[in-house]
Amino acid sequence: MSKREAIFRPLVLALIVSLGFAVAWAMVFFWCYATVQMAFQPSQPYHETSVLADGSVVESIRVGGAAAQSITTTLDEEPVSEGEDPLGLRFELDGAALTPSRQLSTGPYPPGSWSSRITRLPFGRPPISWWYLVHNGARRGRAYLVGYDPNSKLPAGYIGRSGFRAEEPTPDDCFEMDAGRMYMCIVSGAELSPHRRPDNLPEIPSWMVYLALDDRLVEVDLVKRKVRTVLEEKGIVSLGALSRALRKVAGQPQTQPQPLQRFLAIRMKDRVAVIHPISGLRRDYVLSAELSAYTFSFYELLDDTALIRFARQSKDGTVTNVFRWINAEGETLREEQFARRQHWPSVPAMSCIVSLAMPVPAIIEPYMLAFAQEIYLGSDGAEDFISVMGLALSMSWPGLVLVNFLGAISAWFCYRRQKRYARPWTRTWVVFVFLFGVPGLVGYLFHRRWPPRLPCPECDAPAPRDREACAACGKQFAPPAPKGIEVFA
Repeated sequence: MSKREAIFRPLVLALIVSLGFAVAWAMVFFWCYATVQMAFQPSQPYHETSVLADGSVVESIRVGGAAAQSITTTLDEEPVSEGEDPLGLRFELDGAALTPSRQLSTGPYPPGSWSSRITRLPFGRPPISWWYLVHNGARRGRAYLVGYDPNSKLPAGYIGRSGFRAEEPTPDDCFEMDAGRMYMCIVSGAELSPHRRPDNLPEIPSWMVYLALDDRLVEVDLVKRKVRTVLEEKGIVSLGALSRALRKVAGQPQTQPQPLQRFLAIRMKDRVAVIHPISGLRRDYVLSAELSAYTFSFYELLDDTALIRFARQSKDGTVTNVFRWINAEGETLREEQFARRQHWPSVPAMSCIVSLAMPVPAIIEPYMLAFAQEIYLGSDGAEDFISVMGLALSMSWPGLVLVNFLGAISAWFCYRRQKRYARPWTRTWVVFVFLFGVPGLVGYLFHRRWPPRLPCPECDAPAPRDREACAACGKQFAPPAPKGIEVFA
């Protein structure tokens, strides 16, 4: 047997044992953690904040389980009166969730899974075809639409920049779109269909799809299978849908549905553009430099002002919700803040919990990098790969230190055992155990049978008895005394 085969098979066996132990340990750990948390942590109230059509902010607090009761208060914790509302302004608005840019200037960008690269496009009526947006998963990648016949399940065609075609679009005819921003740049007409169509704006059909590309906003008609450019402007970051209320006439019955205007909200680097894609109506709101790094919800109010809601989170888990009213020039008209301590662990504490649940440096450290790229990118001023990694390390360093400490202790035990048993491939096994941590040590210990260590007759040192000579002094072991039952051929 070659030296490569001599180490390869034990390593594979130890790896299988390690991964099995790691999965079992993680399941037991999280089950125990959830049980202790449910037993000792009291039931916490559920808070939901809503923006009303008149620009006021209310908070619904629900306490209890199945028989939960809800209390609605203002941000100052004053109960909301349920009196008459002749103008019909006491109802919730839908805000557009607009994310910051997630493009990395440097550093790796892992390709997404198929579930994150394919999205089904909603259709508001019985469809002629089922349409999907397919992305190649690359940074600064390409996407196209593909339709399938609902009966035969065969491809019905493709849609690219130039419109409908029978074959798959060429790279030049695909929509240029970043893989990390695919879900932030799609709005369907179903999201823009009002509960009751206002008389002053045309209705947006539910079979329309709007895609925000880097330099333009395009409209895809899934019935006519045509593509139209709605807006040409560079620096588009994300896309969303919002609703704006129309005032009711005084004395109008409250049971009558409230008319809503629904618009597209397009986030750019320095402003938000609210447009109606059919009529071409557009209003712009300037963004301050502070907001460029935050994900926020954008609400448009009756008096042509806007409300921006975003959150700041500290390292101890305290979340400060900020509500900022602005005008079209971006000037702050009013701002309210309230902080609430979250009931889940902070990021440093959670990193330690995850490290204890999966004490495998080879898994935890790449996970932390991917987590940082996905979660921290675009927050708190982290716009490139270096700043993202710095922010991730500042938040998750306790977990990284813990998992590497456990890996180092496990590697030290492996080294001691290798020397005691005078086993070869010590460096290989020490590196293996360090990378796989405590589960790696378990796999190392149980991948083989370990011989007894008995005193050597010559040097009296404990020596493993799986060989013919002492590992300490090199003297041959005496053959066992005959018992008279030996058979000699």
